[in-house]
Amino acid sequence: MGEVKQRQGSVFLVEQRDIRLVQSNQLDKSACGATAIFNGLKVLTMNNSTCEKLKDLVEDIKKDVRLLLAVVPTRGRTEENACVSDYLQARATAGCTAPELVDAINSIAKNCVCCRFFSFTDIDRNFPLVQWLAWWMKHGAVPIATLNRQKLGSFYDCWHHQMIYGVDMEQKEIHVTNIITRYSEEKLLEMLASEPVLLIKPHDLLPFFRSSTKSFAELPGLKALHQLEDWKLLDVTLQLQRLYDLFQNDQVDQGELIIKERIRVPCGNGGIILLVCNANEDICSKLMAETLLRPSL
Repeated sequence: MGEVKQRQGSVFLVEQRDIRLVQSNQLDKSACGATAIFNGLKVLTMNNSTCEKLKDLVEDIKKDVRLLLAVVPTRGRTEENACVSDYLQARATAGCTAPELVDAINSIAKNCVCCRFFSFTDIDRNFPLVQWLAWWMKHGAVPIATLNRQKLGSFYDCWHHQMIYGVDMEQKEIHVTNIITRYSEEKLLEMLASEPVLLIKPHDLLPFFRSSTKSFAELPGLKALHQLEDWKLLDVTLQLQRLYDLFQNDQVDQGELIIKERIRVPCGNGGIILLVCNANEDICSKLMAETLLRPSL
């Protein structure tokens, strides 16, 4: 990022033709947070004002990504021999949260960078997201977004951290890494502003129900699950009871059931954008002092 690439109507931290050489794909299972951090730090080191310690750190991570994975508290989706309640809680907390990303960056990059995240849950859909991102990127910040990919279609079943490397203000598009793709401003706002909920497909729960010889009330962990306030608000136990009963009903088309039904559970993530910049740049003090979501544009 020696210089932020600004063409008429667009801002890119890395040229589109070069991004495949710069970015890394998923470093490990559920490690999209660590991957987004790595991509962000690599982009920051392309700036001439980056401290030497950060450049050395990035080179060390390139040699052994375990240095980064060790400081990002990444939780897996499942536990071996888990019951259905443990499985659902593992799915709900898989990966890592925005505060954990901030802690990891501060831990591994120490005084070389500053970072801060902004919540976009329930943001006004008319918010000028492309313009907002372009302002920060022009001033040296690297954005990392936490997105509800379930808004892309039924194939997707997770929230995902992705580094943003460019915006096109004319086309109103945002370019991201891991995987390299682009979203419309409207779609990205939808992915950011959605409620912090994870949709679980019945197909994922079928093995727990089919392998059990117990009645629904006897399934382990359900009582503890219902005592969790956010799970109670979504009536997760009631949703599971209904699905369990449908699976036991021979008159129900189970193929249709698997396609249409979803179990809604609370998710540890919400829509956020984390901004990371070099600590020795003027934008760092503005970032840390910013009290509103939208700075002066």
